[in-house]
Amino acid sequence: MDEEDNRYIELSIPNREVKYIFRTKILKWFEEKIKTKDLSVLYAAIINKDSETFQEELNKLYISSELEMSSLFLCKI
Repeated sequence: MDEEDNRYIELSIPNREVKYIFRTKILKWFEEKIKTKDLSVLYAAIINKDSETFQEELNKLYISSELEMSSLFLCKI
């Protein structure tokens, strides 16, 4: 945590196999999702310092990502 109580998380990848899956599947999935999502409300909330709207949009994004991510892991990797 920094002086403004912001939390930062560092991702540590335990081995080459997991690193490969992360790079080839998960990062690609995120890149595709970012291209197809309309994040304008989220960005506007950041610019306008509207924490309530930001939290709502982040929750929507998280929930939809959770559902889509579960289907990713059901696929054969």
